[in-house]
Amino acid sequence: MHTFYYGFTVYSIQSYIFETNKLKEIIGASEIVEKVCKSEFQTHFKDFLQNATVLLEAAGNIRCVFSISDAELDSFKETYARFSMKITLAYPELKFCQAIHSLKEKNDPSAGDIKSLNHSLTTKKQQPVYYPRLACMGVARNQRTRKIQSYPNRTETQQELDLSTKVKDTHSEGNLLLDKLKNIHAEFPIKLEEIASEQSYIALVHIDTNGLGKFIEKLIDKANSKALQKFSNEVENATLCALRTAIKETFPIVKDATDKNKPKIPFRPVLIGGDDVTVIIKAEHAFDFTRIYMETFEKESQKIKETDKKGLTVAAGIAFTKQKFPLHYTADLVEDLCKSAKAGSNRTYSAIRVHRVRNTYASDFDRIITSELRSTEKETFYNAKPFSIGELAQFQKDIVALKKDDFPKADLENYLSQIIVNNPQRTFLKDRMLEKLPESDVAFIKNMQKETLDLPYLYNLINLQKLVTT
Repeated sequence: MHTFYYGFTVYSIQSYIFETNKLKEIIGASEIVEKVCKSEFQTHFKDFLQNATVLLEAAGNIRCVFSISDAELDSFKETYARFSMKITLAYPELKFCQAIHSLKEKNDPSAGDIKSLNHSLTTKKQQPVYYPRLACMGVARNQRTRKIQSYPNRTETQQELDLSTKVKDTHSEGNLLLDKLKNIHAEFPIKLEEIASEQSYIALVHIDTNGLGKFIEKLIDKANSKALQKFSNEVENATLCALRTAIKETFPIVKDATDKNKPKIPFRPVLIGGDDVTVIIKAEHAFDFTRIYMETFEKESQKIKETDKKGLTVAAGIAFTKQKFPLHYTADLVEDLCKSAKAGSNRTYSAIRVHRVRNTYASDFDRIITSELRSTEKETFYNAKPFSIGELAQFQKDIVALKKDDFPKADLENYLSQIIVNNPQRTFLKDRMLEKLPESDVAFIKNMQKETLDLPYLYNLINLQKLVTT
């Protein structure tokens, strides 16, 4: 009997999914990632899964322990070799790699085995990828992606799609992803225009769990693949429960809906896998959705035995952008925001980092901090500490106070803008603004009158007030 630890990874997922701004193609790309990790893998390796333990099938990753007899060995090796070619031909330009590691005299991978497999996968990621459809000048191309059209002799009704976009388009129903939300009776949009109008804002939200690796390492040290599989399933169940709850609470109309009467909501899941969630949502609902998701996930994860009833925490990045702004920039930014939230919270609490996109270099958050959120070394609009769940809830309440007629919004906005350009009159503008402040029990208004101004907080209030419902 031979035991193998198998790994498959789809990389550059965000680039693949958000290559265009057409929601149907985004849905199709996400569906392909889900399909490869579930049905394609299970169908291709079906003859060997009876004695296998699938540890992970989510978010573009597969990890599986195969037990192969001597009689099956040659067939298994051939099946393994064919899988790469099958995926390459079926899903053009999907970047992936697979690797396999032999486990000697044991059925569970050790920490060393996992490290070796991950090293093999990382090495293969760095190898150049060649696609069979190459061409020189003078060929018809997709005007949006600049790739070779798959319909060189198309009719008038056929779109000028390249092969990769065509495959995404054929998977645009997104059934595998929506099956995870089968208890949600809602109609999900297939066009960005159904989420927000052209000049309105949408939000891209990316949520990821903190410190999941340390729990996995403990299970690996015990060399217990069954426990690792159980833990992965429980984390995914907590994710799905939190997601369903957040949708229902954010859009109450869904609660009383039925299969025959599905309301359309301005929300579309893009990636649901393991502990990862990425969604596109109308800007005004982004804070409510994120806050409810995080609260529910923390509560549900307390049921997982390995957390000792303490539960897990998550980090979220929220990028607000105009509906027509290229989503591949926003996707890079929202990942940066999520990483920044993790770093700023030291992964000790659930944290949220938000940003409203104003410039074309929006994919690089470090550059945004330098060029947009900082005026001088001493005066900055960047706070290294991200919002906690409670602080996000308070932020929403403070926006209500900010929007009242007696609050000098225009004076505050003018003062903040003069800080950016280092106007010497900014002190005068500050004093004039403070004179107009209403008497209030709201903490941030009282603090403006008594303490040094919290510029990052005020900047976020002014910057995001029009995007948040009150």
